[in-house]
Amino acid sequence: MKRSEAIALAKRLAGHGCGRFITGRRKGKSRIEWSFYLSSLGNVARGNADEPEEIDPNPADGKDDNVSSDIMHVFKLRPDKDVNIALPEDFTKKEAERLAAFINSLPFDS
Repeated sequence: MKRSEAIALAKRLAGHGCGRFITGRRKGKSRIEWSFYLSSLGNVARGNADEPEEIDPNPADGKDDNVSSDIMHVFKLRPDKDVNIALPEDFTKKEAERLAAFINSLPFDS
């Protein structure tokens, strides 16, 4: 998909009330700030739900579930165990080295 097509799609989704389109400024990336959980939008699109589930902008635990700049990564640790980690879109090599050092410091059986 071309960048212009992706932006047009994001603007169309925002126009339908799925979120708010944010134009990238000063090297920031254009993006959509979702109003609904993406999984719930998928359920509505498949006919498995009547209404999408809104994202609470002020969750009780103080965490913001609507972090549009994070990318979810899944690592297959074992055949029956996935490890999920959300990393910033602009994750740096230095941050990767720090994270690797942290993982290396965890106590594992030899």
